[in-house]
Amino acid sequence: MAFILAAGLSIHIVPWVSCQRYGGKLVIGVNQDPPTLNAGITSSMYAHFVSGQIFNALIEHDANLNPIPELAESWDISKDGSTYTFRLVRNATWHDGKPFTSADVKFSYDEVIRKGFHPSGPANFASVKNIEAPDPYTVIFRLSAPFPTLMRFMGMMYGGIIPKHIY
Repeated sequence: MAFILAAGLSIHIVPWVSCQRYGGKLVIGVNQDPPTLNAGITSSMYAHFVSGQIFNALIEHDANLNPIPELAESWDISKDGSTYTFRLVRNATWHDGKPFTSADVKFSYDEVIRKGFHPSGPANFASVKNIEAPDPYTVIFRLSAPFPTLMRFMGMMYGGIIPKHIY
């Protein structure tokens, strides 16, 4: 794995350091302000540098692009690949103290991402037939056809969750 750092007009490849250190502080300079802080409506990396510190997604991906829990503590994919069931964390709240629930996920995908407020939402989630929230901590994505790469789009860059009660 390598990081690409832009310096002026040149690009430098920096190899992954084998002796990773956790903790501390990483300062990243960017060459423009984020166009928005609403993660649900943009794929701008500048926005996600900041909004990724404010909002979350159902899952994220580790260094090997494997899905790891974020707002979903676990998930199941049906054998035929047409149903994705996510079980949500129960201890998350929004900045105003209101609880995070499946209604926020359903709203984010149905009313924001899939309707095209996110530039790639309609294409990335075209196979999603409907989204159900049968209880506050379960979300079910039903697909019209199997779409094995769906989990690649569930991370922050394409699937940021925003609070329904605010938006």
